[in-house]
Amino acid sequence: MENREYELKIMLSKNEYEYFHKKSGKDVKQTNYYFETPNYDMRKSKQTLRIREKNNNYVITHKSLVENNSQDGIINMFEHSIVITEKEFLEIINNNVSINKYIDGLPEPLLLIGKLMTKRSIILTNNLLPPMELDENHYLGIIDYELEWEISEVTYKLAIDYLKSKGIDLENHLTKQSKFVRFITRLLLVDES
Repeated sequence: MENREYELKIMLSKNEYEYFHKKSGKDVKQTNYYFETPNYDMRKSKQTLRIREKNNNYVITHKSLVENNSQDGIINMFEHSIVITEKEFLEIINNNVSINKYIDGLPEPLLLIGKLMTKRSIILTNNLLPPMELDENHYLGIIDYELEWEISEVTYKLAIDYLKSKGIDLENHLTKQSKFVRFITRLLLVDES
């Protein structure tokens, strides 16, 4: 399945996360397993390859960045996803089968470089906007907090106005940093020390 993802991404402080989390429902846990070449070819070409494990379901997702993001805080990506079985997941994770078998045209060899665990909750805002996703992420000794919001170019201003009404101004927050970018940046720092 291929689609385009237009997503507002904002890093939150722990206090901001807790403010929104009080308004959320049940948390769902998911784990992203990231793949990369030894020379970090995926990162250099602004691509991400992961398997997401959530509720005993497994999905391989390949994302590639669309260079011209039209709004502040937006990550604009092309995304291609393939559902796999638990058996296929275990074969890939245990290095019995290459993930390249499932996605054509990617560099080789692609190796598992680590995982990022997320506790995700959904925040309902109003009937004009889709629900927000609130994430607490754990990876490589780090815990961070982010708000992800799949909106459209049409609802962008409404979403920004809603966030401002809650004290979240894009100028004072790190935006457009995907989980993979944060993960790989931390991994490279850990490797250098």
